Order: sequence, then structure tokens, then C-alpha cells
Amino acid sequence: MDLQAQIDAVTVMRSELSSGRSVLLTGEAGSGRTAVLEQLRGEMTDSGRSVVLVRGADAVAELPLVAFAEVIADHGIAGAAPLAIYTNLPVRVRARGTIVLVDDADALDRASAVLLGQLARAGSLVAVAVTCPDDLPKSVLDEVTHGRWGRIDLAPLGSDDVLRVAAELVGDELAARSAAMLVSLAEGHLSTVVEQVAAAGVLGRGPAGTELGDLVATPVLRRRAEEATRSVSPEAYSALERLALAPELPVGLFAGPVVADLVEAGLAAVDGTSIRQTRSLVGLALRSRWSTAERAERLGQLADALGDWPAWTNTSMLMAVRAGRRISDHLLLDAADVALAAARSQEVKEFLDALDTSSPRERLLRGAVAAAEGEIATAEEFLREIDLAAVSDSLRVRIGQEWGLALAVRGGDPQRAVRQVTAVLSTISNPVVGRVLETDLVKWRLMAGEQSSDVEVSPTSDDPRVRLNEAVIGAMLASLGRPASEVLAYVDTGRALVSEIEEVPSSTRDLLTLSEYLSVAFDGRVAEAERLASRHRDRAAREADPSLGMWEFAAAELALHRGDLTQAEALARRATRHLAWRDFTGLQSAAVALMAAVNARRGRLGAAEDLIEDITDLHTADVKVALHVARTRAERALRSHRRDEAADLLSEAGRTALAHAHLHLALMALDEAFMLEPSDGRARAVIDQRGLSPLAAVLARRVEAVLGGAAAGLALSVDELDGMGFIGRAAHAAHLVARIHSRAGDLATAQKWRSRAVVLTTRCGTVWPPARDGDALSPRELDIARRAARRERSREIGAELGLSVRTVENHLARIYRKLGIAGRDGLAEEMLGENSAQ
Repeated sequence: MDLQAQIDAVTVMRSELSSGRSVLLTGEAGSGRTAVLEQLRGEMTDSGRSVVLVRGADAVAELPLVAFAEVIADHGIAGAAPLAIYTNLPVRVRARGTIVLVDDADALDRASAVLLGQLARAGSLVAVAVTCPDDLPKSVLDEVTHGRWGRIDLAPLGSDDVLRVAAELVGDELAARSAAMLVSLAEGHLSTVVEQVAAAGVLGRGPAGTELGDLVATPVLRRRAEEATRSVSPEAYSALERLALAPELPVGLFAGPVVADLVEAGLAAVDGTSIRQTRSLVGLALRSRWSTAERAERLGQLADALGDWPAWTNTSMLMAVRAGRRISDHLLLDAADVALAAARSQEVKEFLDALDTSSPRERLLRGAVAAAEGEIATAEEFLREIDLAAVSDSLRVRIGQEWGLALAVRGGDPQRAVRQVTAVLSTISNPVVGRVLETDLVKWRLMAGEQSSDVEVSPTSDDPRVRLNEAVIGAMLASLGRPASEVLAYVDTGRALVSEIEEVPSSTRDLLTLSEYLSVAFDGRVAEAERLASRHRDRAAREADPSLGMWEFAAAELALHRGDLTQAEALARRATRHLAWRDFTGLQSAAVALMAAVNARRGRLGAAEDLIEDITDLHTADVKVALHVARTRAERALRSHRRDEAADLLSEAGRTALAHAHLHLALMALDEAFMLEPSDGRARAVIDQRGLSPLAAVLARRVEAVLGGAAAGLALSVDELDGMGFIGRAAHAAHLVARIHSRAGDLATAQKWRSRAVVLTTRCGTVWPPARDGDALSPRELDIARRAARRERSREIGAELGLSVRTVENHLARIYRKLGIAGRDGLAEEMLGENSAQ
């Protein structure tokens, strides 16, 4: 679950108890149950209620009822016989109105469990937190089963929330390697996140984020590992020990019943012909038990076992290298190539460090790893050491590709990359071999700001690698402004070729999937696109995959277009860190500019200006960077009441994007310019793109409705934009519908649409662009309105937000006036109702 869900759990439980209804809270150990009960106790106590917290973990078997000792003493029956306590305590608890919170109820001693059942039968107010409700007294289960108690089930924290908690603990975003280790190990348990951050400590801080030390097999983690493996057979346990040494192994290495046992226990997963462990904590716990010598012996044995599996030669060699064995240089270089294609830089280094001699190929590989890790000067040094005249055409192609990645992506200098790659291309004598590098030049020329009409994908070749490169570039170009069907055709072709070719770089698959994502998102299928991005972000976060920053940037940019600045900020901040760690798409400058745009729209103009201070004309040759810089500068003009100037900045950036064939991104900027300052010219710029996609058609219809003052057409666009997921634009359109009805004198309908706008704005958390007439709620007012709608008192709201009761009441008065309602009853109806204007 996410942290907001924990907050919501407290709110729901408080509401249930306040209405006289007990509640059951379930969740695995570490899911945040205790934190929820602690917060609930504090809030209920602050509101004047008598609350006591009982902990099942405090129970001692030989001391019956010790967990309830405080409750028993507070209600004047200390020292009484158990039967008297069972009979009298529930009556007194109910009469006094005491609320009993029971944490870890499944750990209660038998006598305390009986007392809990008596409390339930007597109708006392109880909140029970437990891992498995099956262990509760029958009377409690009956109350829950028949709906007389409320029930809340806590799911584990999601990856984003694990990282958010970790960032709060260390004061910074985690670097990708540490983030992946923690996400994988924590399994959504809040307590494990806190424990591991404390145990590992901070190793260092840098532009790519904070690096933790090695995660630790703490006693708590070892107990969890023991619980996870308790039911497996000795043979399955032995298999787990082997899986703890390698990322994945051939499934045929193990007997069928062993594999079935591990999969059924949730300890391993089978993917085709390979098997991997699924719970990192088990692997860490197992490895922590072995000495260095014992681990080396086990690694050597595994290397030998893999010798009979030709397809697993690379894994066998990695095990052998780690065991300290000697391997011939040509085999090590081949293994390093495979590891590089899979973006496993650490493995590449291990293979290269085991070499006896140096060679052009070795320097190429070291340059590639250095570039991937952001060490551009080192990468250039390795690449320059290679004598192009002394190597083959195929190696020259690879050298050119690495120059492009190092300079255009990591170095942020695509113009120089174009020159360097062109120079390498000129040394290649075989034009068929050179086609791969020619196609790569398309990417670097696009990044250098050259118009896409000036660059062409090479004609189709008989070489599947060339065709794959063409499919990737074709998909990327089409995703800028072609129909989704055309993009997906390139993607399908590319994926089919990937299945035919060995050792395809993982970035190839990622770029194909990114093209699919962009086409779906700008086709107006936001929910589908977000599911796709979330799936890949979670995978990348768990595995420290180099695509992590790319997916975070893509999701952050879509969140900005949707109008969800809260999500955009969180993802953009993380993207800037993880792209500083790994970036094969040249997005680092774009992520910084995106972060600036989000900050500016949230009113943090100083922070936004600081971010774009180092962005130069070299960076703004990238259309994405230029657009976000324009948004940042437009916000400065807008907040200085120069609305026309802000709209002009966005229009100009949009026209530039059009000229470079970034049609989808251009449409977003042109539409924003119209939202700021409607005019015939700005309207025409949007309408001209109506055939681009279903989203473009909706935006065009909305523009026409705004210019014509057509409330019905504008109302339809609210529903369409909301359905597509562009809730920020839907909220803005709803405000415009309300304004049309208000000016026509239809105040009742205007109020309904104003409420619809508030509901939409509440979902995205902000209002953009700021309303001219002041009828929109500010972010602070939205926050207070949401809390008041949940029946929070002014004193509680003030305490949470650091405001006086008088200030809260003044905010509420303005909220009532803007929404045209009389008080809290109307506020609850409007804020919590769904589509009230329909």
C-alpha cells in the first residue's frame, strides 16, 4: 500500500470508532499496522477520547492477562480473579467509553484472547490489528463476518513509497543500486526499510543520489528468511543455496519436484528455461552464513555444474571468476560483450579485470563501461587509445556507437557526437556494415536539434541487426507524431527481430517499449499507459535496471500533462538522480528542465530558476528541454501578471516543436498557450492538429467550444478529458463551463459545475492555469476542504497544518463563498460526491 493509504486507514478507523463501530485491521508484519494504531491513538486522544493501546507482543504465557494489565488497573479491578475480570471489565470499558486498541492480537496469551472476545460480545469499542484474522476469538470473527465491525486490509508498501520513506530517512533520494537492493529486500515492509537504512548506513552522496552500504542480514531479516523456507524440502533448500549465488540458473539444473516446491512456496520463478529466486532476503540470509572460503568453494562447484549447459557459459564463467579461477582472454572478452549487452556493468568489470593482456576490444569495453557510469573523460581516453586503422569494420561500428553514447547521451553534447561518429563512419570501407552506424546517426542528429525531415532511416537491409536498428529508430520517430497504429507496427517488427538475434542490448527492448508507451499515452489511453510505465518502473527499481530513470522521466512528463503536479514532482526528482546514474536516452537535461517546470507551476520560482541556470543553448537544441524551459519562463511571466507574454512563450516553443516534428509535445504546449490566453490564432494552432490523435480531436473540440461560448460542447469535453485521464485540463474546462453559466445568470448550474471542477482539481491536487476571477480553490484551500469534508474539526486541521483555528475558519469561509454552499454539510456533499455536475 502507499503512505496515503495508511493515512486513509487512520481516517476510516477514527470515523468508524467515532460512530460507535469497532474495526479490524489486517496486514503482514512490517506493513505499518503499528504505525496506524499509534497515529489513531494520538488523534483520538487529542479529540478528548479515553484510549488505551494493548500489545499482544507484551503477553507472557505464564502471566495470564498481562497484556491487559493497564486496562484492568485503570478500570479498578486489579487483582480480581479472571472470571470477575471477564465479567466486569467489558461492562466498565463500555460504560466509560474507553476505546481499546489491540496490536498483534494473534500474539495474545490465551486468557487475554478470551478477554478480547468478551469485549467484542459486550459491544465495547475495540480496534484490533492482526496478521491473520483466523487466529482471533470466534466472537470477534462473528462480528466481522456479519458486518457489525468494519475491516481494513493493509497491503505492503509499493516501490515508490519504500523509496519515499528511505529518502526521508537519509535526507535524499537513494542511488539506483541502493534503491533496487532496498526495494527488493523490504518487500513492502515499512519496518524493514527503517531497519535496513539504519543498519547499512550512508556510504556516500553524489549527483546520482545517496548510496547505502551493503544491506545487512539482521536477526529480524534472518527470521523472516527462516519462516519463508521452513516448509520446503531439503532438496529445495539446497537449490535455494545455489540460486543465492547467481542471478538466474537453468531450470533443468534441478529436479522437477524441487522446482515445483520452490515455485509453490513463492521462493522462485520460472521464465522459459531459466529459474531465479524471487525473495532477495532469502539469498542474503543464506550468503551471510558462509565464510569467504566456503563461498568460493560453492561458486566453483556451481561453475562446474553449469559446464554441461552451453547456453549458460557466461554464468559459468562468472561463477569461475568469482571463485578465483583463471580463464583465457578471448573467452573473458566474449563474456564481457554479453554482459555489456545486458547492461550488467559490474560483471563486465569483473571479466575485464581477470584479463592477462590489453587489446583494442578490451579498451572499447572499458570505455563503454566508463561512459555508462558517467565517467566521460575516462571513456574518451579509452576510445582514443584505439587505432582505427588497425581494427576491423565491425569493431569500428562499435567504436562509433560508443562515441555516440558517451558524447550525446552521457556527455550531453550531441553536436560533437555527430561529428565524432561521422568521422568514424568515414573510415568504414564496407557500406553494408556501415549502415548500422548510419542509422544510429539519426538519433544523435535528432538530439542535436536537426529537423527530422533532414534525417532518414537507412533502406532495409538483409542484416537483421540493421533491420532491428531501423525498427527502433522508426518507432522513436513515429512516436513523436504519428498514429499509434504506425508506432506499434514498428514496435512489433522490432520485437520479432529481438527474438531472432542473440545478445541484443537491453536498451533496445526498452526503447521499443517506450515508443509504445508514448503512442498509447498521447492516443488518450492514459490509464493503459500508466499501467505499462508502472510495471516497468517497478521492475527497473527492483533490479537496478538502467531504464529506471527513463521510465521515471516518461511517467513524470505524462503526470505534468495530466495536471498531477504532485506525482510529476516526485518522479522528476527521482528521474534526475537515476538518469545521473544511467542514461542511454539523453534525458538528463530534459529531466532537470522538467523538474524546473514543475517547481515553477507549484510557485517555487526561485528553485525553478536555479535549476535552469546551467541549461545552455546546447541543451535547448533538444525539443523536450526547450519546452520545459519555456514552461518555467512562462510561469515567471504569469505570476507577474503578464499572461500574454506567458502564452507567447508557450506558443513559440510549441511552434519550434512542430518544426522538429515533435507533434504530440507541440500540441501540449500550444494547448497550454490557449488555456492561458484564448484567441483565434492560438485556437487555430490547436485545431490544425486535430487529426493527430483522439486526444488532439478532443482538445480541438474544446477550443472551438471555448471560442463559441458553447457550454454543452465544453461540458462534453470535460467528460472526454476526464475519461482519458487528463484531469487537469478537465478541471480547467469545468471551471469554464461554470463561468459561462454564471455569466448567463444560471447560478444553480454554475455552482454544480464549480463543484465538479473542485472534485477534479482535488484528484490532481492543483489548479492550472490560475483562474482569473478567483473562483478556483488554492492548494491550501483544497487541502482544508478535503479535510473538512472528512469531518475533521477546525482544531484538528489547524494542528496538522500549523494554522490557528481562526485561520482555518477564515479559509473555510472563503471556500464556502467560492463554492456557493452554506457550510460543512454542503462541503462534504460536493467534495466527496462523484460527477455531481452530470
